[in-house]
Amino acid sequence: MLLETLKIVNRTIPFLEFHNERLNHARKILFNAQDKIDLKDFIQFPSQMVFRCRIIYSKTIKSIEYLPYKEQKILSVSKL
Repeated sequence: MLLETLKIVNRTIPFLEFHNERLNHARKILFNAQDKIDLKDFIQFPSQMVFRCRIIYSKTIKSIEYLPYKEQKILSVSKL
């Protein structure tokens, strides 16, 4: 199983094409899926707020979960 997380802002999904491309590439490489999934056909927009959408998938979408978006504060950045 794989996980794709999207941010939904006021009923729009920033970088949707990037998410679609990554999801379909992983499905093709790992599960030999030949069809393409367009996430906009599966996403429901809970409201006009900001949400985090978690998609669990393999060859097909297994589950979609909507969670309130919590902005995380970065306190410091360490050098690698």
